[in-house]
Amino acid sequence: MASVMPLSYRMPAEPRPRLDVLVTGATGNQGGALARVLLERGHNVRGLTRDPGQDAAKRLSGLGVQMVKGDYEDGRSLESAMTDMDAVFLVCTPHEMGPDAEMRHGRQAIEVAKDVRPDHLVYSSVAGADRATGVPWFRSKAKIERMLRNTNLRWSVVRPTFFMDNFTSFWWLPVLRQDRLEMALPPDRPLQQVAVADIAAFTTLVLERGPHFYGETIEIAGDEEPGAQTARILSDATGRTIEYAQTEPEALGSKAEAAMYRWLREEGFRVNIPSLINDFPEVDWHSIEQWAGGQDWQHLLAYAAEGERRAESRRWEG
Repeated sequence: MASVMPLSYRMPAEPRPRLDVLVTGATGNQGGALARVLLERGHNVRGLTRDPGQDAAKRLSGLGVQMVKGDYEDGRSLESAMTDMDAVFLVCTPHEMGPDAEMRHGRQAIEVAKDVRPDHLVYSSVAGADRATGVPWFRSKAKIERMLRNTNLRWSVVRPTFFMDNFTSFWWLPVLRQDRLEMALPPDRPLQQVAVADIAAFTTLVLERGPHFYGETIEIAGDEEPGAQTARILSDATGRTIEYAQTEPEALGSKAEAAMYRWLREEGFRVNIPSLINDFPEVDWHSIEQWAGGQDWQHLLAYAAEGERRAESRRWEG
């Protein structure tokens, strides 16, 4: 479930050209947040979705987003969606079909962009993509970055770290309901994180200041805290007593996730957070404490409980 935190920025209000922006992954966390910020800033937004009839797409349409049906597997639908757009926000995911499909989707979108020629293509990657992480979806994003660099498109790459909003996801909320924060990291190992709202704000800045960011790759994070401190922050925000529980990477049930947490233990993200905040004060960068304090935890935890009850009911029914 997406964060319920209001989007808040200190972006300058000086006159700026109104952009026509295609947002891929518009019904996802990053795309949905970006679409809303762009609308608030007075831009025209076209949102790409495989199913314009789903609730998330209808909500965006009600806000003023032009939702269009399209799929990375269908080049013609991508061409139609990109046509007449000033800029394209590209985000691909490995979580549905795997890293190979993610690379295929990225390649397809880039090939279409080479024909349509938008003024600016902004790709959302991951911090550390260019390092030897051993993480499959870091490698797939690095390959998409290389594809982009080998074009003559005007491009920018935004590389976020771990999402604070992961803690409001369907796989974390049930554990928080049990008053535990489980991560495969030592309790004193810092983890750099960023709010999805801040990714949207920074990406909007990149789009609005296009030429300033052409050919640039920027890693972003808003805060850095170890797991034990994050558990204390979540305790204060939720009004519960949440204990930190360290698990082992091998217990995650996924070789890819295990590889990511081993890398986070041994290397980790390396964003210069003070410099980033100083360089881009227009973004209202959130600390983990500020982000957590802005969530409706009562609603989120109740939502998770209802989901568990439905799952249990389905299990007993057959």
